[in-house]
Amino acid sequence: MRRLALLAVMTLCGCPQSIDILQERDGGTAVTDGGARDAGSRDAGSGGARCGDDRKDPGELCDGPDLGGADCASEGIGIGALSCNARCDGYDTAACVSCTSDCVDRMCGADPVCGISCGTCGTGEACNLVGACVASCEPGSYTCSGDGFGWFGCGFDPTTGVADVGPRIACATDAACDLDDGTPCVNAECQSADIVFVVDRSASMATGATWTWVTETLVDVLARYEHGNRLGAREFPGASTCVAGALVTPAIANRTTVAMSLTAPGQEASSPILNSVQGLDGAVFTGRHDAQAIVLLTDGTETCAEQELTQREISRLFRLGVRTFPIGLTTRADGAFLDGLAAVGGTDVARSASDAGSLRVALEEVLTAIGACENPRATVTAGYYHACGLRADGTLACWGRDLDGQSSPPPGSFVAVDASTDAVCAIRKTGALVCWGRDINGEIDPPTGAFSALAGGDSHFCGVRNDGTLACWGNDTAGQSTPPAGTFVDVATSGFASCALRSDGTAECWGSPRPPTPPGVYTQIVGGRGFCGLRTDGEIDCVGGGGLGSPPAGPFVGLDAGQNHACAVRANGDIACWGNNGSGESTPPGGERFVDVSVNNAFTCAATADDAFLCWGEGGNGQTSPP
Repeated sequence: MRRLALLAVMTLCGCPQSIDILQERDGGTAVTDGGARDAGSRDAGSGGARCGDDRKDPGELCDGPDLGGADCASEGIGIGALSCNARCDGYDTAACVSCTSDCVDRMCGADPVCGISCGTCGTGEACNLVGACVASCEPGSYTCSGDGFGWFGCGFDPTTGVADVGPRIACATDAACDLDDGTPCVNAECQSADIVFVVDRSASMATGATWTWVTETLVDVLARYEHGNRLGAREFPGASTCVAGALVTPAIANRTTVAMSLTAPGQEASSPILNSVQGLDGAVFTGRHDAQAIVLLTDGTETCAEQELTQREISRLFRLGVRTFPIGLTTRADGAFLDGLAAVGGTDVARSASDAGSLRVALEEVLTAIGACENPRATVTAGYYHACGLRADGTLACWGRDLDGQSSPPPGSFVAVDASTDAVCAIRKTGALVCWGRDINGEIDPPTGAFSALAGGDSHFCGVRNDGTLACWGNDTAGQSTPPAGTFVDVATSGFASCALRSDGTAECWGSPRPPTPPGVYTQIVGGRGFCGLRTDGEIDCVGGGGLGSPPAGPFVGLDAGQNHACAVRANGDIACWGNNGSGESTPPGGERFVDVSVNNAFTCAATADDAFLCWGEGGNGQTSPP
């Protein structure tokens, strides 16, 4: 009632309302300048927009520095500093200066004088640094060169400021480019790769045992690749925040140097990924071939630069032929950011790892995708009373019983060998098969063609052709030499059965009665009394193994199984055996680093990392006395 009375008096007296000051008795909202609320107190206590809080709320055009994306150019007054008025309902253009735009020589992008757009480019084009529309492409994509034996990567070109195709990247000898394969070059053989491992050592890597299992697994895996590839490394951060560590230049047999360069995490919490990948072209990656890569291992994200700048650098490297393979460590890794790096780095999506086993799988996948060669190494195979070893240089040596010539190999160079009870077959470097020894069921009369894998049973053999199809020869009384159709990557045999692995790692078996099929996904399969498979996590499954018993815990990198015992090789070169041990066949010697193992009738033979062969167990026919 009091307020209404005052209003009535003011109206009657004709007082100018522009200077009227009215206030509610209870300290409520002040009304000034003809009834407008004070902007600094608008909607106080109601949770609504508040002019003066430096935030553009609904109903406001702007608020303090928050101009909603507007600037002088958008207001049509050229350049300068646009500001918001005190009421948050308009702009103050007093500091804007009119200018004449310079779009004469530009057809796109922002005018460099006034900041006004000079136009936009069409589909498949981008605006370069000088304002011209030029052909562009999707970063991380590639096209094949006209001759089919090279490719062009799409990435950021700093000289033009857009993503375009780079110089021609050569495929390895006789390798062809394939747009449908997912990797530019389809290589029938491995390559000597150039790889830099960029490793996060920020403070978060000290959480739990992360640093330990990451570095130990990396060094273990590289032990199998150090003699076939040039390996380098860089850690981050270095001695101070946002600085990368020193570069270990890629070199052959560089695993020890890489290991020594990795220092335990300190207190630095930064992750300068951009700084760590800069400067890795030029003297580091030369020659422009398709087996050049960066492997990034991190449990975080970029903290020292804009993520976009890091993606741009990874994209630039891909344009020059260097692919980037990010691996996120633990759930702390920024998966979306790493996926973005993989996309522009030509490797699709990032991999992840939460422990030593999953990191080993991720690293093996990456090295396979790069096409890196494993170290040249010896392999060994055991027959019933004889054995043969394939040296790293491709020559063969056999020892033990030789009544049927099974220990008298032919001359030449080979890539694989496997023994049956009294015969042996091997694959020459050309892929052709050659067999020798006892011939009752045609087991030393192999088919023609080129083969990539081989396995010998009791009196039959099976092989995987280069096109993935199977061929078997020798005894077929139980259907063990009648393989299924389809394509496969590995094969195994036992007395009267056979199994093979498809490309997805699943097994298929045949013979009569049909043997039990290992149920998982595997990287290797072997046969003895039953069949054993090496899983992708390095653990072992065995089925139909009779008295073999349960295999020990892994992870392992290779195995073999016989009638009554089995052995497997760990990544560090140790061997673990289980099953019968009546002649010491399951008690491997210590003090050696083994790379392959084979078992048979109460004896075991293994190949060492230094190209030698050792055997133990029953040796009455000289089968445990290799040359």
